[in-house]
Amino acid sequence: IIFACPPRERGEELRRAALRMIETVGLKGYEGALPTQLSGGMAQRVALGRALIKNPPLILLDEPLGALDYFTRRLMQRELIRLYLEEKKSFIMVTHDVGEALRLGTRVIVLREGGVERELAVGLPYPRPRSSPAFQSLIDEVLEAIGEGE
Repeated sequence: IIFACPPRERGEELRRAALRMIETVGLKGYEGALPTQLSGGMAQRVALGRALIKNPPLILLDEPLGALDYFTRRLMQRELIRLYLEEKKSFIMVTHDVGEALRLGTRVIVLREGGVERELAVGLPYPRPRSSPAFQSLIDEVLEAIGEGE
């Protein structure tokens, strides 16, 4: 995680921040692990930690949770929501998981053949239960936009 920072910034304060980030992404106990000792999901969490360590106002994420198991994925979704709500972070996230896009996003943009097919505002409060009729309606709308609706 520290590799995201220039060498001149690698001091004790950064070390403490990195240890907090390691805990945030659920890798406590793996601080000294080599990249070859990490699973694909663990490596993905390290990448998320690298993106967050410098505390940027905008974070670009390309399938950041794709290789994670169900429980870790849900944990990281909650962490992204917390960062958005409490720390006012902004994210642009690419995902093929319609439920994840609607669970996390305030807007969902459906792309097709290089253009915007549909843009939806997600006006539901957090947390967003997948079983709610409003959430299911949004899922149907996105699936229709990508050509997977009934």
